[in-house]
Amino acid sequence: MNNGTKVVVGSLLGAGIGYVISKVMEREVVEPVGFADTQPKETLKERWERAKIAGEEARLMKEAELRAYFREKVNDPAALTKDSVS
Repeated sequence: MNNGTKVVVGSLLGAGIGYVISKVMEREVVEPVGFADTQPKETLKERWERAKIAGEEARLMKEAELRAYFREKVNDPAALTKDSVS
């Protein structure tokens, strides 16, 4: 057998073995019965509201972090407060 034939036969054999193994693994991995029924479904509106709240919380935390960083850099604990802004 020449080298080209060996490469083709080896590739086909490897692909076939990989395919068989993947199909066997798919059969073994089965979702538990009743699992989907016990989890309440979240509506799109609820997800949207949760995402909005999480985004707002993240924005407020980042602003507080940046204020603290700026106050440290200018060495002024009252920097960026409503009274200090003109």
